[in-house]
Amino acid sequence: MQEGKLKFKDIFDGDKIFEIPEYQRAYTWEEKQLVDFLHDLKNQRIDKPYFFGTFLFHEAGEMDEFTKIYIVDGQQRITTSVIFIKAILDFLNSRGQLKKKIYRRYIEDEGVFKLNTSNNDNSFFHTYIINHNMPTDFDTKSQIRLFNAKRFFEEEINKLNTEIAEQLLQKLENSLVLVHTVNNKSDAAQIFELINDRGKRLTDLEAIKSFLMYQVSITLNRSEQLLGDIENNFAKIYRKSESLEGLIKEEQIIMYYVISSLNWTGQEFRNPKDFIKEIINQTYSSDNKIKLIKKISKELKESFEIIEKIVMNSINAPKIDDLFMLNRIANFYPLLMGSFKYDKYDDKRNFREIASLAELYAFISLVAGKRADTGVKYFYELARDFKGDFVQLYNDIKIIFRDNWWRIITLFKENVPNIDFYDGVTKYILFKYENYLRKQKGFPVLTKKSFFENDSRLKLSIEHITAKKAKNLKFTEEFEESYLHNIGNLVIDTVASNSSKGNNVVDKKIEAYNLAPLISHNEIDKIVEELSKKYGSFDWNNLGDVKRFIEFRREKIKEFIFEEWNYNTRAMFLDKGGHFTL
Repeated sequence: MQEGKLKFKDIFDGDKIFEIPEYQRAYTWEEKQLVDFLHDLKNQRIDKPYFFGTFLFHEAGEMDEFTKIYIVDGQQRITTSVIFIKAILDFLNSRGQLKKKIYRRYIEDEGVFKLNTSNNDNSFFHTYIINHNMPTDFDTKSQIRLFNAKRFFEEEINKLNTEIAEQLLQKLENSLVLVHTVNNKSDAAQIFELINDRGKRLTDLEAIKSFLMYQVSITLNRSEQLLGDIENNFAKIYRKSESLEGLIKEEQIIMYYVISSLNWTGQEFRNPKDFIKEIINQTYSSDNKIKLIKKISKELKESFEIIEKIVMNSINAPKIDDLFMLNRIANFYPLLMGSFKYDKYDDKRNFREIASLAELYAFISLVAGKRADTGVKYFYELARDFKGDFVQLYNDIKIIFRDNWWRIITLFKENVPNIDFYDGVTKYILFKYENYLRKQKGFPVLTKKSFFENDSRLKLSIEHITAKKAKNLKFTEEFEESYLHNIGNLVIDTVASNSSKGNNVVDKKIEAYNLAPLISHNEIDKIVEELSKKYGSFDWNNLGDVKRFIEFRREKIKEFIFEEWNYNTRAMFLDKGGHFTL
């Protein structure tokens, strides 16, 4: 294949098929990149070619009498260009201007597609992007992006006349590119690292892959097998990263891997890419360097696999869902990763216990009013040092509660009676209380999906039992300060139901609660019955009665809290035989 400075159309001569290897990232361009791509073409003078970038190719043998070319660097631009060219050709064809030669060059030549994307998306690319079929569903985020790119270019090109459309095609074909072609993975790794170490922005994951492959290529004489292993590991990493998109950032996963698996001493883990490069560069023995590279490649893949299992909660561990609802799981990812990795039981019972202790700490520290990062360094150190001794790990966590570190137990006890509408943990408590009542009745519990529901009819909010402006009840200053927003006067409700109840007189609201699907609503009338028996009567328009109701319900919820988050029973110590001790 020709090398050096070429026109874009020259790299697509008739005997080549381009393929994006499985180890490369899937299609990532969003509308911003598409807008920039089109803007650059529109604003480029037709008589002055512009530089379209550098491409790195790997000749990978023959396929159907064509030369197969792996795209090592430049796959996003080439994929976008093919989608753009196809949209231009369709536009011109609809106006009677057939461009068969250009179609055969870039799109398809006698049934052979000129660009193959990664395996997961290749059939989709040919069926729905190159051809005119409409997808009914998408399997990956990259398929959505591919379809959006096609639709974007079709919409934008349809705004043009044929002359402008042809000019845009001509500008792209004549744009200048710098091409490097290699015949083996080792050379590709070295050139890719050199090209991308000169200012071009890679993601941290891409930079780590490039660096590992480069180090292998300059350390081993026979590097093809190990380079292939690294490529396979990163192919799996990219697939996991795509499935986790929007749920957790891949940079965070890399950091959590470093925290849980590498020997850091200070804050090095906060720049994980640089730390990985540093420890490899400081390993001078070739054998040890290769062992370290193998370890990092393998463990990084395993970390993405484990994180996916945790984020998706594939083993249905309730305390993992609880940590998500508390919005505190990030503090414990490294420890949870190690626990999952070293737990040899099929039901992951040790992992579940660590998740339970993490939720216990997260909840107690939240109620105690501690900052979100209180204790994080300690949990990171536990993750770093953990190598499978679960008894020791249990006890290292439980000592926090026994010895009242950061005064969390003292503050927890003090703050529980005063939890109110403005505490970030209130919705979680009321949600758990609802499920506590459901379990007592033998009813199905609400799930994390209910907690995070966004449907306006089903979304959960916090409702005041005595609405802020209840018509027949005048609030004193003392009531507003000490009772109105107290947890005893709060209940979870769906937004639609809450709105329909509005600021009705309380008795009418109670009628609505008794018909509600939430057990904690139906409990209200039972509390009123108890208070009526004890005091002879109960009137929702009597401030004293309302105060008694709030105090009574507050005590019920307080008892539930101390039972549900009982640090004395959930944080008992274990001896080396695995038996609980005080």
